[in-house]
Amino acid sequence: ADVVREGEVVTVDQTDVVPGDIVRLRPGAANFDMCIVQSKRVLVDESALTGEVHPIAKIPLDPADSHRTYHPKTHKSSTISAGTTILECGEGQNIEDADLAIVTQTGSFTAKGELLCDVLSYERHKFKFDTEVQLILFILCVEAAVLLSVVFSVLKDHW
Repeated sequence: ADVVREGEVVTVDQTDVVPGDIVRLRPGAANFDMCIVQSKRVLVDESALTGEVHPIAKIPLDPADSHRTYHPKTHKSSTISAGTTILECGEGQNIEDADLAIVTQTGSFTAKGELLCDVLSYERHKFKFDTEVQLILFILCVEAAVLLSVVFSVLKDHW
């Protein structure tokens, strides 16, 4: 990953990228959740996470909204999620010309990581139906026992 450190673009291993790092966007898989801060044109394929078939154009955060706290849901048009694919972006060599984003989440804290954690740690939800089925089975067993005793008592009297 190309990270801006001390005003210069440095290539680091993606395991060394931390939230708050400014990264230069490149076409290919996004490995972090990011918020675009500078770009001319960024096109992202989000089909892996959302199922959306059309590429989505992303825009940088509006500097006029600097008083607002960033949130991935409210700033969706500026957010690139891990697991998506960047199809197009400017690849300027200078920091001024490049498309830049701030890393907001890494690893299992990304949108893709949370999705995988939810899938891998699946617990069956307890529905009202599940408890009611047990109650109905109990009632049916009691009724069967009562009816069985009535039938045997009637048969016993007739023999």
